[in-house]
Amino acid sequence: MRRKSRKHDPDVAAMSLAKLRNELMKFRRETRRIRDTSDNARCWMNVERLCALLPEYTPENYMRLPEGILLANCKRYIRQEKRRLKKDASPR
Repeated sequence: MRRKSRKHDPDVAAMSLAKLRNELMKFRRETRRIRDTSDNARCWMNVERLCALLPEYTPENYMRLPEGILLANCKRYIRQEKRRLKKDASPR
């Protein structure tokens, strides 16, 4: 289920241009850091670093799951992505 983010962003309308630029630069830096992480080092924890840029983020409200569940979720996601990529690559 997708979260509706608009309710979390009323602060954006009130931000000065300088503050908006600062927020955008933080987002870009973190996105590039995650992008540039070697494939072997990528992890769900990288997403937490992006989520930390959101105003509603607190470490207490970030979902933490046991390692076994996280690994099972990662494996399921990889399988789904492989199927999606295979489907996208097939001729239409």
